[in-house]
Amino acid sequence: MDDILAFADIGDYVYEPVKHYSSGMVVRLGFAVVAASDPELLITDEVLAVGDAAFQMRSGERMKTLIDRGASVVIVSHNLGSVLDLADRADQKLSQVSTFDPGS
Repeated sequence: MDDILAFADIGDYVYEPVKHYSSGMVVRLGFAVVAASDPELLITDEVLAVGDAAFQMRSGERMKTLIDRGASVVIVSHNLGSVLDLADRADQKLSQVSTFDPGS
């Protein structure tokens, strides 16, 4: 538990109900819980966009560690540079919009 709280680094807010957290704090705490485990698959959505530079660095380092251990990591992000820093393969779809028409 101490490792999770240290990774999330949300201070005394940990003692507040989660409904009082900002969206960034929720992501920090959620990623910290996952970072404390050893998943075979990690799917993230804008984790590297929240928090300060230190949290972003810790998150990136943890993802690199998971990748080095053989885990698959799927990163959804608007920050292509961060994705390319972590990825050995990246798929980009720029300027492409897909629409779903339930009537077709």
